Amino acid sequence: MEPEPPLTTTSAPPAGARAFDVRLLARLLIRPAEVFMRVAATGGGLLLLALIAGLMWKNSRFGDDYDALWTVPVVIGFGGEGLSLTLLELINDGFMAVFFLVVGAEIKHELVVGELRGGRRAAVPVLAALGGMLVPALLYVFIAPSHREGFGTPMATDIAFALAAIRVVGSRVPPFVVKVLMGLAIIDDLGAIVVIALFYGGELHPSWLGAGVGCVVVLLGLNLAGVGRLTPYLVVGVPLWLALHHGGVHPTIAGVLVGLCLPTRGSVGVDVVVAEARALVGLAADEAELPGDGRAEEALRGLQERLRQHQAPLELLVHKASPLVAWLILPLFALANGGVRLAGLSMGTIIAPVALGIVVGLFVGKQLGIFATLVACVKSGLLRLPDDVTLAHCWGMSILAGVGFTMSLFVAGLAFAEGSPIHAEAKAGILLGSTLSAVVGVLVLRLQPHRRPSPA
Repeated sequence: MEPEPPLTTTSAPPAGARAFDVRLLARLLIRPAEVFMRVAATGGGLLLLALIAGLMWKNSRFGDDYDALWTVPVVIGFGGEGLSLTLLELINDGFMAVFFLVVGAEIKHELVVGELRGGRRAAVPVLAALGGMLVPALLYVFIAPSHREGFGTPMATDIAFALAAIRVVGSRVPPFVVKVLMGLAIIDDLGAIVVIALFYGGELHPSWLGAGVGCVVVLLGLNLAGVGRLTPYLVVGVPLWLALHHGGVHPTIAGVLVGLCLPTRGSVGVDVVVAEARALVGLAADEAELPGDGRAEEALRGLQERLRQHQAPLELLVHKASPLVAWLILPLFALANGGVRLAGLSMGTIIAPVALGIVVGLFVGKQLGIFATLVACVKSGLLRLPDDVTLAHCWGMSILAGVGFTMSLFVAGLAFAEGSPIHAEAKAGILLGSTLSAVVGVLVLRLQPHRRPSPA
């Protein structure tokens, strides 16, 4: 359990201080979910451009250069000793660990202090996500039983693309629908992480895994000790990544573990920050009468330090890393992994078991599993839809959840040999299934009339 930091009490604000509106201070404090959603939605367009660029490059006369670029060797280390990876492995195993770090942090935030805290509040998105993972996986295995190792490919939702599609629809999508999509996508990511850890690792090496367990113990110790700086957690994450890489577990899981171990609260309470701000207001008033004595500047520096101490490492990570992930890492991943040679594709490729299983899993399985679960929750009384939300909104959102792009490409790269014909077939299925889900989902939501919620 994460320790609850003591909330320090302070004296009342000095006489003559101006009235302080706490709501102004709230604007200074970061909400990870809002940052994550805003950056993911704006980054979705860049992700799409990178994917299109990868497709065009792969199918141009420079297609061989595209393939050769990602096989360039990269050595991480000093003095001729180190870890040798290809550029593609560096992106998929190294850079994507940062993406999973943000995902792990966001999962913890939502479960501890966000929209998914509490059993009843979390029940609906959890159940919807489970339906949206199990049905696609079962449909895939039914269609492609001889390549069942790819069952995880149609299970996950690409939150960046899905939120970008939501932005296209605009105000016709009620906020409740966006929150449910965000919640089930987060649970989807958690499910994908479990699937990757259990089914897509290599040969296990106990000694390295033991070292990884030791790193996790250190991370938990930092949390229990109330360490409020982000840097120590990231430093421990590096040997954890190496331990998992050599231990046979996909190293991106290291990012998730670090994110889950980050504290969700800072070292001082909000009452301390409010008191410091009130004091600053009072000193600023005095400074107007006594210019140049520097007391207001000193109080301002004190408030800045209190704000830093109040900000949890988890919030700081999401705030700092989300733009890096959305605007650099994910587009780079899409560019490197999205290239599919279209010249060799035909209707026979699309109806081949792996591609067809992925298309059906994403476009049919996702909406069937999620929408059926939401309808069951409404009929049972577990979920009460707001006045501005209809089951048609839920259906459109369920279709959009079939946009799998990034996570599906990631899992497909683990399930099938890179560059193999079956891997190219899987990529084609991902592109078609995700595109169908995006286009049809947007159309369904745009056809819904704009309804305002009735006043409370």
